Amino acid sequence: MASTNFATIRHRCIDALYADRGIVRGTATSGSATAVTDTSAALPGSTVDHFDYAFIKITTTTDGLAPQGEVRAVSEGGWTNTGSWDVLTDFSAAVDTSDTYEIHFGPHPVWLDRLINKYARNFHYKTLWPLSLHIVLVDDNDFESASNGWITPVTGTEGKETTIVFNGVRSGSLTNAAANDYLTSAGDFDVVAGKSYYSSVMSSVLPNSDALFRMWDVTNNVSIEASATVGQHAWTELMFQWTVPTGCRRVQPRLVGVGANDITYWDDYQTWSGDSAIYPLPSWITRKEQIKDVVVYPQGTGSVGGDSDYRSNERQGQSIPWRFEREDYGALEEIHLWVPDIGMNRPYVICERPIAETTADYATTTANTIPIDSQTADLLVSGVLSEAFRELASRSTDSAHYEKQAKYHEGIWQNGMGTLKPREHKTKSNRVGVRQW
Repeated sequence: MASTNFATIRHRCIDALYADRGIVRGTATSGSATAVTDTSAALPGSTVDHFDYAFIKITTTTDGLAPQGEVRAVSEGGWTNTGSWDVLTDFSAAVDTSDTYEIHFGPHPVWLDRLINKYARNFHYKTLWPLSLHIVLVDDNDFESASNGWITPVTGTEGKETTIVFNGVRSGSLTNAAANDYLTSAGDFDVVAGKSYYSSVMSSVLPNSDALFRMWDVTNNVSIEASATVGQHAWTELMFQWTVPTGCRRVQPRLVGVGANDITYWDDYQTWSGDSAIYPLPSWITRKEQIKDVVVYPQGTGSVGGDSDYRSNERQGQSIPWRFEREDYGALEEIHLWVPDIGMNRPYVICERPIAETTADYATTTANTIPIDSQTADLLVSGVLSEAFRELASRSTDSAHYEKQAKYHEGIWQNGMGTLKPREHKTKSNRVGVRQW
């Protein structure tokens, strides 16, 4: 998926909001704790009060340290038209050459941050979620979380991979420090003794590495079931059926790198029932309208390891019956799904996934990434501007221009996408007990 970042969206917004003020962002040529200087920002003929009480934010510093992220108001008469701003309150450290800044003539910059996240939350993109009775911490069954729901209890290093991926934009990685290092879920899975389950995970390895998938009885500290050892570079499904031993109360999946120096990759872990069952959903599914369908994927032909490893992408997915269960919008898990007996077939939910709210400002990390293409970014900017211009209109003695811009961008937002709303799709539904279209 294409992506942009928070800084890009924010720059586009302030460029439009404050276009009539001449300077909205740039790079310092020098500075101090009391002033920001940018000689390229000179405005000959402007008066000393041109920037009175505007907010100046140091967005990035060359060393990533203070005053990065700090916001100060420009002092009254604090502008020198050759390119320098004095601030009312000192920065905690001196502004240095090549530090970048923004100037906000409206509300505090935090207001715009919140507005961008507000509109970003209203975007959803269609995705596949590996339906599972065991949901890993931070919903990391599909390894898409910017955080990590997987740990290495012994040695080895876990991480996220963005190039070698089966589904989505990330997979999990394990770099061994010793033979049989493994990833396991940060939380165990509570089970019922004597019950039968299926478990599956997708695996890929680097040359001369091998992978193995195991279910471990935490209560009795013993292996329940293990897959074949596989050394395929192509993505391979490792899947087996297992039964909970007598006395077992908790289990954990173990994604194992076999050799001492092996590097393995993992995606789409899931455990499902051999019978019909009611399944929890990831925390980001909070509305029925996000669920589009439930599909299953049959196993491909057997690979080189035996009857527990299967080639991927050989079988077409098939829709199956399903229905909503236990809808409680005040609960920790708002919605559950009932799914019938599906045997060995891997179940997935086709759903609309919201864009995660960014948790960083200008950090060059995944926390600052918004996974949208350029056209959707245009739409997001218009959504933000529709409300931002209206706020500026409420603060202006001459609001006509701002109101006109607000209506223009509001039209683009509403006609282009807007929020996720209930829709009637005139296609056959596989939901049980509902009207068929």
